Amino acid sequence: MSFGIPHVIIVGFPSSTSALPPATASLAGSRAQCVSSSRSRALTIRERPAYEAAVSARQRQTTEAFKQSYARRAGIEGTLSQGVRIGDLRRTRYIGLPKTRLLHLLIATALNMVRIAAWLTEAPLAQTRTPPFVALGKAAACY
Repeated sequence: MSFGIPHVIIVGFPSSTSALPPATASLAGSRAQCVSSSRSRALTIRERPAYEAAVSARQRQTTEAFKQSYARRAGIEGTLSQGVRIGDLRRTRYIGLPKTRLLHLLIATALNMVRIAAWLTEAPLAQTRTPPFVALGKAAACY
């Protein structure tokens, strides 16, 4: 096994990459049983602090407190998405922060008006999108 030069991955944690040379992998004779690609495979090994940080982050994601805070984030993301659809929130039409801030306030006001109108008309909330494959399965189950 040859070990690569330590490098820094995107998140900034140092890591090391190791890979089997193509000649060694083909000599093993079992490459076709392991992978279907002809490209070489590499294994990135994080240093201990980075590995422990990733493990603790995965464990934290299973807690109830994380799920509640993530649900709050999902609500905020939904509001931003609605702002993008209603008022093209991703782009500003004006130069300068005061005019951009005014546009954001107008979009927020429009969002509130749309939500009040939906509440007064008792419009049902949007359901989570059903993937096409699931919809196909439900349709096939009816026959």
